[in-house]
Parts: sequence; structure tokens; C-alpha cells
Amino acid sequence: MGLLYLFRNMPPAVKNIFLINLIFFLGSWVSQDVFHYNLTYALGMKYFGSILFKPFQIFTHMFMHGSFSHILFNMFGLLMFGSMIERFIGTKRFLLLYLLSGLGSAFLEQSYWAYQVSECAGMVIPDKMLQETVLSGIVAPSVCQNLIQWLATPMVGASGAIYGLLVAYGMFFPNSELMFIFIPYPIKAKYMIPGIILLDLFLGLSSFNWDNVAHFAHLGGALTGFILIKIWNQNRTRLF
Repeated sequence: MGLLYLFRNMPPAVKNIFLINLIFFLGSWVSQDVFHYNLTYALGMKYFGSILFKPFQIFTHMFMHGSFSHILFNMFGLLMFGSMIERFIGTKRFLLLYLLSGLGSAFLEQSYWAYQVSECAGMVIPDKMLQETVLSGIVAPSVCQNLIQWLATPMVGASGAIYGLLVAYGMFFPNSELMFIFIPYPIKAKYMIPGIILLDLFLGLSSFNWDNVAHFAHLGGALTGFILIKIWNQNRTRLF
């Protein structure tokens, strides 16, 4: 009854985004388990200069997730922040915020990939023959070992769009208190959210080997959300 009540009371955009993510996740599981086709890989976003890149991946990556925990955390963020924001700014602006944050996320991550590929191969878009050689498992002497990672590893997840919502929440409700999973007491949004973003910046610049999170995608979504809310918020002075 509680889950049914929660679902019925979701605002329309949040509800539809939630359902689309769930359908894509279940579809990717069925595709892999039944048809042995990796839909997550096909719809995940590759580097724009890779021969594996398809333009539709810029949009579809936002609705794909690599694991149950991945979609769980993202959908929790959508429900926690998205519902309040949609009710506050309206459905049309909410959809614009969500989708543009996802695209801003993709743009900044692609820019980071372009830098890495350029460092690896000496060019932003390696020629097709070099890419085919690297993707076949042969490391060309003129490139670094990690080039195949930048050419073939997809980015998936709604995290960039969620970060846009996170920033919007902090700007609209800066004094609301949030609980962080590792901190046993509430912290105001105006302190916690910038802290999370600074942590992402630190981890993104550090490039630890054990870290496979697309931190620049998070930062791109956050920056896009910040810019949009600053534009929309010019005539709004009442904050909660």
C-alpha cells in the first residue's frame, strides 16, 4: 500500500522518468539473460571519436544502468529531490532541467575523454585503422595501453541528470537538512551539496585506478543545473 501510494503521488515527469529507467533496466536484463545481447553496452555512450560511437547514445545512456545498486541510488535521488523540484518549478521546466543536465553531463565527460585520448594517441580522433588495431587487442607502439579503455568503455546512468537536480535542490532549499549515509547528523543542503561536488572534483582530478565513476559527468550535470537555475531564479528571491 505504501509503495502504491508513493507511486500514485509522484508528479508526472518524475513518474515517467522513473518508469522509463525501470523499463530500460529490465529490458537490458532480459536482453542479456535471454538473448545474450548486451543492450547496456549498445546504448551506453562511447567516446564521440570512437568508431563504436552512435549519436543516439548521447540520450540513451541516461536511461541505462550497470547494476541494481546503480539504478537504486539514482532512482532514490530522483524521488528524493525530483518530486519536490517538479512541484516547485513545474513539469515543463523540470523536464528541461533533467534532460539538459544529462546532456551537460555527457558534454563534460566527452571533453575529458577527448583530453585523455589526445594524451594517449596524440590526436583527438584516432584514424579508423588505428582504432581497429587497438580494439582488436593489439597495442600499437605509438599509443598508450589505456587507449582501448577510452575508445570502448561506455558511460551509463542517470547520475549527471540527478546532479542537476541535486544542485537545483540546494539552490531552492538551501536551509533544508539532509542526512548523509556516513554522517549520523543532519547537514544543511547549502553545505552538503557543495561538499559532494568538491569531492567529485577531487576524485575526477585524482584519477585513481580503483575508481570507475564518471566524476566529470557528475560535474557537468551539476554545472548545467546551476546555470539553468541561476537563469530561472533571477526574479525569485524567496528561498526555503
